[in-house]
Amino acid sequence: MNGRPLSELVLALRREGLVAQGPTSSVSLSGLTADSRSVASGNAFIAVRGSQSDGHQFVADAVKRGAAALVVEQPMGTGIPEIVVVDARRAAIAAGRFWYGDPARKLCLIAVTGTNGKTTTTALVRHLFNGAGKAGSIGTLGAFDVWAIRSTPPLVHSLPRDRSICRRRWPPWSLAG
Repeated sequence: MNGRPLSELVLALRREGLVAQGPTSSVSLSGLTADSRSVASGNAFIAVRGSQSDGHQFVADAVKRGAAALVVEQPMGTGIPEIVVVDARRAAIAAGRFWYGDPARKLCLIAVTGTNGKTTTTALVRHLFNGAGKAGSIGTLGAFDVWAIRSTPPLVHSLPRDRSICRRRWPPWSLAG
């Protein structure tokens, strides 16, 4: 989905109650990312605070790489449109759902919780479900199906993209372990 107006992203984040301050101008967005190293021209960069680093430290790099807009928790004064939000992590999730069409809504999701055995249980149940159709799983080891989409843990904003891929490959169920 290329060429989506920034105003649509702002509206989606407003519906979630996340926008503290919206931009005064709009641009066309070609994608979104929370990893400054993967910013492509026209992307919106989401500055998520993590336990090891703060995405706001990488805003200048994202702008140099061609970011067309920013989703930040504080004004950065970069000269490109900035959506100031109250929680960038929640905004990344909402932005991913918006951008990829909320694919989780179209999947039957099953969660496996507990202290021990989640990965094993998820693998066994995925195997059983694959006997009756197509199933996959997203967990701490990555997202898996017979094609092994990802082998590293996904970032929060990429889960909707992964689920969008899952929706095309594994209708109608998926596992989250």
